[in-house]
Amino acid sequence: MPRVTQRDQYKRHQHLRRIWNDPHWQSIFGALKPYQQQQIHLFYRPDEPLDFAEFKEQLRAERPELVHVVGKLWPVFVDKNAYQAAVASLPGAPLPTQGRKGKKARNIIVTGIARPQPDLRKLALAAVMLAEEDRKARAQEAQDEK
Repeated sequence: MPRVTQRDQYKRHQHLRRIWNDPHWQSIFGALKPYQQQQIHLFYRPDEPLDFAEFKEQLRAERPELVHVVGKLWPVFVDKNAYQAAVASLPGAPLPTQGRKGKKARNIIVTGIARPQPDLRKLALAAVMLAEEDRKARAQEAQDEK
């Protein structure tokens, strides 16, 4: 098997970046298990706009042991058969749907997309919503005690 050069790795970064930034295509990441998605993010950094020099530097500096791991995951992003095999290996049963008039029912598989960094806006919103629910519950308890 031919060796993958740094230039090839950078082309993969660019390809994954295009996939990551397209909401429709981003679902391809869901064909991998969450820890595999994290490995892809750690090595290729598809969420970051890196030029070749920056990418080369991070290749040397961080997680060189991931080269072989992500190399085995790469086909999921470029080979239809590898993608289908990865989806088939995901845990959990597909969700059955009911068919419409004269149409067959089909299965829907739900997968998760791992983010490389937490979405602080969503975390803050969740905290506000929890506080609001807690406030309402306490107000209800106070009202029930009266």
